[in-house]
Amino acid sequence: MATFHNLLRNVAVVQRATQVTGSTAASNLPGIDMLGYTGISWIVLPAGTPTTGFSFKAQECSSSGFSTGSDVADLTGTDVPFSTAIVDGFAGIDIFRPAKRWVRAVLVKTSTADLIDGAIGIVYNALEAAVTHSTAKNYGVEYFVTPATGTA
Repeated sequence: MATFHNLLRNVAVVQRATQVTGSTAASNLPGIDMLGYTGISWIVLPAGTPTTGFSFKAQECSSSGFSTGSDVADLTGTDVPFSTAIVDGFAGIDIFRPAKRWVRAVLVKTSTADLIDGAIGIVYNALEAAVTHSTAKNYGVEYFVTPATGTA
């Protein structure tokens, strides 16, 4: 049995969407390239209390553009509704081995009150180790195994 230490050594945080506000139209998050990885997870943080019908789902495509008329397709069963009974919660989707190279999350909004504080996309099971984190949107990652107590 393999033992893995430090989650962030084995995954890449590839997307952090900022607040989504305003319209009732669906909001497509950018597509994520799955080349070199076998799984992807999204964690979406709704702002306030979601309305009935607010959800998010996953789509896949052969190309990065997700253009109209291409092979963009919803992934069956991935439409996750936000509960109106949960405040300060989150919703998640985890997809292992998508059939196509590009995958994205889509926010399905029914009200202008359907807002998110943010979304995080994480790709995992890299086909080659070690995972290198992008410096474009990363303030820094530090790794510790059984750190001593004291001043941080």
